[in-house]
Parts: sequence; C-alpha cells; structure tokens
Amino acid sequence: MSSYDFPFTIEQVAVDLLQLTVRRKRSSGDLDIDCPFCGKKGKLNTSAKKNSFSCVICNSSGGMVVLYAMIHGIDNKDAYREICELLNCGKSSPAAYNGATKKIAAPLPTETQKADRETTHQTYSMMLSRLSLANPHNEQLLARGLSSKDIERFGYKSVPAYGQKQLCKALIETGCCLDGVPLF
Repeated sequence: MSSYDFPFTIEQVAVDLLQLTVRRKRSSGDLDIDCPFCGKKGKLNTSAKKNSFSCVICNSSGGMVVLYAMIHGIDNKDAYREICELLNCGKSSPAAYNGATKKIAAPLPTETQKADRETTHQTYSMMLSRLSLANPHNEQLLARGLSSKDIERFGYKSVPAYGQKQLCKALIETGCCLDGVPLF
C-alpha cells in the first residue's frame, strides 16, 4: 500500500468506471490497456502497486485520479469526488467497494475504417457547436495565463462528465456519421 490510502484501485477506475479495454492482466495485478489518449492497443500500462498509469507511446502518465480527471476534463478534486460517488465509497468507508467482482473487457471487434477528413471535421464541428465551457474550466484557463479573448479564439469547450450518449444521439439525428471518427 502506498503512503496515500485511497478507497479504490487503479483497476476499479480504469475497468469498472472508465470501461477501458484490457488487453492483458499480469499476475502482479498490472494491466495493459488500450490507451484512451493516443488510441494504441495495450500500450497504457497500469501499476497495481503504485495505482498509477503510463503510456509507452504518448507518454501520458499519472495516478488513478489523474487518469479519470484527464479523460473527463475535470480537476483532480472533482475526479476524486466523482469516483467515490460512483463506486459508493469514500473516506468514511474505504472498504465499501472491496470484494466487488472485476471484469476484463472483451477484445475490441475489428477496427472500423477511419472516416475521411470531411466527415471527421463535420462531426467535430457539430459536436463543438453543442458544447460550452464550464465555469471551473474557464477559471482554470484564466489561472494558467490565457486571456478571455484567447479562450474564445481557440474555442475551448468542456466535455460533460455525464450525457455523452445523448450527445452522440443528437449528433446522429443531425446527420453526423460517428463511425470511424476518432473518440466515437
């Protein structure tokens, strides 16, 4: 156990919550997972002992809270709170999620042909037109030195932590094709 006592593990975050595809589980409990950042199969490695991750291709790395935060575009404090809520655990009940059955995701079906540039551009443009920038994310960008003008010019948006399925349905209803578009 590390110097930080979390009421959850990297496996619970990566597999149970984020539903990342596991390619291999080692006897040590470490996992080889498809990287959600660069998309390479089995290149995101997790350490059960350290509750951390790293990708050998895109060099993304950090702890399990950071993994969740990066994928959902939120800060670590909110990520920790959401993880505890979703796993029904917290500082008051660190063992609340122990003993839950673990699953290893089935290998992905054959890859879909990547969509052409025009389709990808149209889908991303429609998605971005439906998103806004959450106040906490705007404040973080301002704290990092960006001006309001730059934030607007670069088109920063927040991807919602919940409701991605509804967003996808809405995009399909407007005529967007999600097949072969990265992230979908």
